[in-house]
Amino acid sequence: MDSDGTSLSAMPGVILELAVGMKLRDIMHPDDRDKGTAVLKKVFQTGEAGGYEGRYLHPDGHLTWWETHIGPVKRDNQVVEAILITTQVTERVHAEEAIRESEELFRSIYADSPIAIMRFDADGKLIDVNRACLTMWDVSKVEDSRWSSIFAPDQFSSDKAKEQLLKGEVVRGEIELGNNKAAEMGYCGGTRADTVHMYILASPLDVSEGGTPKGYIVQIQDITAIRQSERALRDFSRRLVDVQEVERRHLARERHDQIGQTLTEIRLLLEMATLESGEKTRARLHEGQAAIKYLITRVGNLSLDLRPSMLDDLGLMPSLLWHFEHYTSQAGIRVIFEHYKGQERRFPSEVETAAYPIVQEALTNVTGHARVQAARVRLVIERDMLTVQIQDQGSGFDPEVALTGGSSGLLGMRERANSLGGQLIISSEHRRGTDLVAELPLEVNSDNQLKQDAR
Repeated sequence: MDSDGTSLSAMPGVILELAVGMKLRDIMHPDDRDKGTAVLKKVFQTGEAGGYEGRYLHPDGHLTWWETHIGPVKRDNQVVEAILITTQVTERVHAEEAIRESEELFRSIYADSPIAIMRFDADGKLIDVNRACLTMWDVSKVEDSRWSSIFAPDQFSSDKAKEQLLKGEVVRGEIELGNNKAAEMGYCGGTRADTVHMYILASPLDVSEGGTPKGYIVQIQDITAIRQSERALRDFSRRLVDVQEVERRHLARERHDQIGQTLTEIRLLLEMATLESGEKTRARLHEGQAAIKYLITRVGNLSLDLRPSMLDDLGLMPSLLWHFEHYTSQAGIRVIFEHYKGQERRFPSEVETAAYPIVQEALTNVTGHARVQAARVRLVIERDMLTVQIQDQGSGFDPEVALTGGSSGLLGMRERANSLGGQLIISSEHRRGTDLVAELPLEVNSDNQLKQDAR
């Protein structure tokens, strides 16, 4: 190639289609022409080799990247022509661009994330934080700290978490800190709650196979407001259930006391009339008496169905035993009741108030849908949890369809369990029966308990 960039000779395949007599500028991308021309000019002026990377245009219009080295050819110590050696580097350039874009994206996410992010080195020393972390933590109090001092064993099982991270595993969990402890650790999020709730997600960095992490990324999200909302919702649900129970109790008493009393007076009047009337009238009065007697019984049953007074007076176990006997006599379905010695004791009022109607509604569903001759009810107390299980071997149903379809009975049972911080689990299949389990905490507390889930 001469000093003007004209090809004097070319090997097949060298720099695309640069044929003899063509200029280098003719196949270069317009943005790279000055760069290539400047390097070529400098080689002829100084006699020193040079190089550059640039894009070249193919006849069909597509671009490729080439790394070009230009070496001088001298005669009598003068540069008379240049030799170009080229290597296509399109894939490498594209890979480098992808890496840069990825790094820029990571930096953007890291810097602008609303979640506090801490970066630790391999020894667990804090080395970097993002902007959100600066608003949540007083970094001056933790910048010289290590993992073990920030995530103490009694808060995030630090030793176990570190062991999992060394294996290249992600560790996640929730911690609770009292305000004093949080302040000692440098927390300055400004929450007014007595307890600060945080969700932690820790990930190891650059773990090679069989090697150890080069560092750790720890993401911290303040979920105190979320936990407060959940607690408020549970409290509201519990209050709602309490109001409903008060209303049910009032209706039960009103129906029994007022309506029942009125019907009794009518029955007495009819009895007196039978002593004074003729034979035909007396027969009709007897029919009326029978109808009134039926209504009195029916009103009593309605009151018991709403809320039996024995639930308040005697507790859950006697009320269930009475209900099973009454249920069997009315529905013709035998109840197999399983419980253990010692479960005859009283439970907290809100637990009994939730457990009884759950059993009541579940057995009502058995009557209406299961088509069985027997159902099983089991009570188990374990680790401050009352578990109520109702099973049948009947027709079964799709729980998801029933719940999404607005089944008031199932929704009511679930709401009662949730209001105590418990849960309702329903397993059912067509023609394979139904297994309904209500887990009801015996220590009802609106405050969240410490939860950890490191895995």
